[in-house]
Amino acid sequence: MNLELRPVPIMTQYLRYRLDEYSLSTNSTSFTGDGTTKEFNLGTNIAMVKSVSVNGDIKAWYKDWILKWNSSGQGILEFEDAPPDASDISVTYTQGNSWIRYSPLELTADILPIIMLDTTFSPADRPYSIGLYASDGKKYWLHSIVITATVWFEQDKPYTYKGKTYWGDEFGYYIQDLISKQLIDDYDYLLERGIHFQNGYGLMRLMIGPEAEQPPYIARVQKNYVFHFYIPVG
Repeated sequence: MNLELRPVPIMTQYLRYRLDEYSLSTNSTSFTGDGTTKEFNLGTNIAMVKSVSVNGDIKAWYKDWILKWNSSGQGILEFEDAPPDASDISVTYTQGNSWIRYSPLELTADILPIIMLDTTFSPADRPYSIGLYASDGKKYWLHSIVITATVWFEQDKPYTYKGKTYWGDEFGYYIQDLISKQLIDDYDYLLERGIHFQNGYGLMRLMIGPEAEQPPYIARVQKNYVFHFYIPVG
């Protein structure tokens, strides 16, 4: 996709696409292609598009389509290539505030559990220093970044996810294991999109104050993930 490089929002969208939402409704809608239109408005309060098909053919995230938001907060489904004239476009999506975030927010117990992504290290403030050539002769810049994924939860509260209940730390560690496994399983899937997942490290549990010292006891389990983004030149 010809998009501005924004690794943290891209990986936030990836996790929203790959992981089930904790508690959001799933809806569906349909459109008819006209051969030229690439963008389709899904309305407001869209968390993530979960599946897209054109005439029954499943389309791939970040390869055939991407979800964007306009200045009015409406979710826009953008295709890489306009669907054919008179084609049937089917879309399923989640609606509401996703539990996977990257923007600043006020941390209160009523919004938990959440997964927050943030940049731990990135050379984004300096020019790219390494240029690489692919087998097709195209040139790419290498952009390396470390993203911290933090699972926030109440220490002594049960959370039921995919039909199984987890308590406090157990829930945080389970979600981190789920993220790590998904990234490993999707190694080739991400690489096809110019995203090289290298490894994950530094799993730890931390309490956060002042809430950690009084009910509700809020805690976090965090882990760092290393990525390399390959950016086409020109």
